[in-house]
Amino acid sequence: MQKRTAFTLVEILVVISVIALLMSILVPTLNIAKKKTKQTICISNLRQWFMCTQAYAADNNQRIWQGWAFKEDDPNANNWWMKALRNYYDDIDEIRCCPEAKKRHWDENGIHGAGVLPFRAWGYETDFFGNDDYGSYGINGWLLDAVENKVRDSSKYWRSLASISQADKVPLMLDAQWIDAWPEPDSRPPNEENEEANRKDVPDDQMLRVCQNRHRGTMDSSFMDGSSRKVGLKELWKLKWHKSFDTNGKWTTANGQTPNWRDWMAGFKDY
Repeated sequence: MQKRTAFTLVEILVVISVIALLMSILVPTLNIAKKKTKQTICISNLRQWFMCTQAYAADNNQRIWQGWAFKEDDPNANNWWMKALRNYYDDIDEIRCCPEAKKRHWDENGIHGAGVLPFRAWGYETDFFGNDDYGSYGINGWLLDAVENKVRDSSKYWRSLASISQADKVPLMLDAQWIDAWPEPDSRPPNEENEEANRKDVPDDQMLRVCQNRHRGTMDSSFMDGSSRKVGLKELWKLKWHKSFDTNGKWTTANGQTPNWRDWMAGFKDY
């Protein structure tokens, strides 16, 4: 009897079907694992930004840098965190961006790029800072030792490490579409996942800068106690952004409230 030297068509189709089935099972798992790895790197980056901030404060009587100043004759004017911390992070590109958001949203001509905004970095905003400054993290603006101005209540600023209470609730650096944010309890959530925040001094729009769905219903943040972790998007309204921030505001479930979340956020965990 002659031995068979090849597979039959049926056998080949069965093998192909098995491979296809295995791929359908493994590919999503591998994609999830890849995203988790990126989030781990992101959290590590944010931890390093805390260490830079801590080193700066140690050299400056525990005070935070001034940030944007509204006085042209002030020597610290335009002192963004990228400039204030430059001697401490030494322009290490690897910690500028979340691995999920490396490509800049604007090009060198100020033209918007394509793609979902939460997965884009800021940069090339020459009216604000130099072309060499870019990233996809933003700082909690209420931490700054800010100059007196008419835009915000100066009593809300933390200003120094020594003044901070509930440090594990006070965010430092976060996933963001802009370099800073000054959220208030009434700051609204994005109407849609890809909404671009108004970068002017509009209190209602400040949470949009950091409410970024980069990590499957969460984003990443470092805190003033030195910890770094993922934060639920709705949890952002439970963080202690400034000294008098009400963590039981209308966008929380405190006192039996039912916030009117936008459709794209409705299914995320409540706080």
